[in-house]
Amino acid sequence: MSRQIIIGGNWKHSMTEADTVEFCEEMKPLIEQKPTSVKLIIAAPDLCIHILERYFGKDDRIEISVQHFDIGVSPTTGARTGATTLNQIEKSESNIQWVIIGHSEVREYSHIDNRYINQQLLELQESKSGIRPILCIGEDFDIREQGTEVLKDYLKKQLTEGLADISAEFMKKIVIAYEPIWAIGKKTDGSAKESATSDQAQESCNIIRSIIIELYNQELADGITIQYGGSMKAKNAEELLSQTDIDGGLIGGASKEAQSLIDITKAAS
Repeated sequence: MSRQIIIGGNWKHSMTEADTVEFCEEMKPLIEQKPTSVKLIIAAPDLCIHILERYFGKDDRIEISVQHFDIGVSPTTGARTGATTLNQIEKSESNIQWVIIGHSEVREYSHIDNRYINQQLLELQESKSGIRPILCIGEDFDIREQGTEVLKDYLKKQLTEGLADISAEFMKKIVIAYEPIWAIGKKTDGSAKESATSDQAQESCNIIRSIIIELYNQELADGITIQYGGSMKAKNAEELLSQTDIDGGLIGGASKEAQSLIDITKAAS
């Protein structure tokens, strides 16, 4: 079964409005090079989304994502300073089509767990808004070192708890991003961490697909897009994306440069 190839750029907190304008100006002539078979998503900081909308809101070659939303917040639950709600996203004047759920940095710094992530997915399932989630899961190095069975148990716990009461129909709309935490971000000296090898990435994405078979069925699992999200960049994208169970990437630092991001989409085609 052919699966949708999806490249997502996750800018995290690192882009200002001025940076976003510069990126969009650079991307305008380059977007013509994006293969039509590859879907391109950019998850921008909330303050920058209106600029992406201005440049690409009516251009289906780039789709816009937010990076997180807070659960359990509504006009009837009282005020909560700093919260971004699904209701706000749904009613935004920007054409927001995606949301990242459960990124490892959000899990760590906002202290959210699998139950919280499940509630986010349930809100999306119930909303009928059409906004699709990119569900992030992955392990730290201690889990990886303990071998395949421990890794599978860890990923299965994340998926089983995170997807509780999620229907097969809604599951078809979810993209899973495998992000080995030990390959994300920077080392203490400021240099980028090393990506997982293509074999390591393939093993984990294959495990994830096998868990989806257990939780749902073979046909659904065969159609799910699984991204790799650990330090993918233009120079290693082709090798990673050639693996059987890797259907795209959730890109961090390399997504802030328009040419780099386009190069990764070309490697994915």
